[in-house]
Amino acid sequence: MMSRFSGQRGSGGAMADATLTFLLGLYQRARCANAAVPLKDIDLEADTFRIGKRSTKSLTKGDKPFTQPIDARLLPTMKEIVKSRRAIGHKTLW
Repeated sequence: MMSRFSGQRGSGGAMADATLTFLLGLYQRARCANAAVPLKDIDLEADTFRIGKRSTKSLTKGDKPFTQPIDARLLPTMKEIVKSRRAIGHKTLW
């Protein structure tokens, strides 16, 4: 069964990308760029994700990385997204 979040951007996954960005904004107060967080920076055991620098592009204002707890209302969806993104070989959340 394919997850509703397993589509790729630009090829049927635009709705999943928009949903993810909306949920991150709603529950995490995250900016759109934060949806590009590397999957390795998401700790589902500790229910946190780290937002910081990705190569030369900063994902935070002021270039200061931080770790943020994942909102309990977002956690089940976040787990589904991370699982499906890893299954199709993606390295980032979005």
